[in-house]
Amino acid sequence: MNERAFTTAAHRELHRVLTGPVEITKHSDRFTSDIPDSSIGWNGNTTWVEFKRLQPAGTIWDEIRIGQVIKLIALERSCRHAWAVAYRLQNSKHAAETLIYRPSALLNATGQELTPQPHLVHPDHFIDISNTLRVHGVCAFKGHNHRALCSLLEETHP
Repeated sequence: MNERAFTTAAHRELHRVLTGPVEITKHSDRFTSDIPDSSIGWNGNTTWVEFKRLQPAGTIWDEIRIGQVIKLIALERSCRHAWAVAYRLQNSKHAAETLIYRPSALLNATGQELTPQPHLVHPDHFIDISNTLRVHGVCAFKGHNHRALCSLLEETHP
């Protein structure tokens, strides 16, 4: 799967899970340099999301540009709801997983050893993801789990 396929699948899951009107806008990188891939309006709040596809042994820094991180941090500070969501591909040594990053946790990270270590969230307990992100900077979920993003929006858009 490419990044676009992951983004489309996440958008479909958001429309399926979130109740009431959901407005999702896909922003084109070709015309909007460093603007996150999607903005999601729901329950009177807007969340900005940058989607990434990671190679099995790759890090977020292999795929994200510093300008994107800076823009996400500015959005995190101004509207509190901005995330980088990465889908790791699997191979014989690495399992598929979904990672959600708090942008400001990436501020001083410049390589794999400085990337925040993910806090694994149990798949049956999508509770308090936003607090886990505040404390740890990144959450990990087994598989390509779009429901994790839905749960984060349910927590942050009361």
